[in-house]
Amino acid sequence: MALNVCFLTVVEEADSSTHAQSHPLPLITLLFRRLLLPLAISLFCALMEGPTPSLVKAEVPWSARRRNRVLKTVKEILNNLTPEKFDLLKGQLIDSGITSADILKDVVSLIFDKAVMEPTFCPMYAQLCAELN
Repeated sequence: MALNVCFLTVVEEADSSTHAQSHPLPLITLLFRRLLLPLAISLFCALMEGPTPSLVKAEVPWSARRRNRVLKTVKEILNNLTPEKFDLLKGQLIDSGITSADILKDVVSLIFDKAVMEPTFCPMYAQLCAELN
């Protein structure tokens, strides 16, 4: 059986020559040093002595959740994209979190699919891909 022990030593340096000339500590500092700090130390030690919780593997890794969030944002931007809103939404698309080549590939695929569905706006989508470069 393992015994967890928590030790903490608080050292206050006091110079007797300056201590006699200095002003008394503010009440909040005294309260902290005398009451709250020992209580916090005791609580911390009690928590450290308890069983350590085991790690739980996520059903969907954080990288996949982040990728899905970025692609959802890109889809929303593409659905609102018009020639009038191009400059504003282009900036939002660039700042949407495209941080890896895989995400960029998926974004370009979304733009291509959107261009195929809306051939009238193909030049705008081509310009958008050029801006992403």
